[in-house]
Amino acid sequence: KKNIFLLYIPTHSSYLLQPLNVAYFSPLKRKYGDTILGLVRNRTNYISKKTFLPAFKAAFE
Repeated sequence: KKNIFLLYIPTHSSYLLQPLNVAYFSPLKRKYGDTILGLVRNRTNYISKKTFLPAFKAAFE
């Protein structure tokens, strides 16, 4: 009804998720960091929700 799914990860099995960290999250983090660095260079001192979402979307694409 609410489309809620529980995910159970057994103890000591986080190594299974490491390929995601290396192949997906690391490049996303780098691109997002570059986007935020560009905002900081343009004198942006505060990242609001309105600023975060477009920056994240640009990094995600």
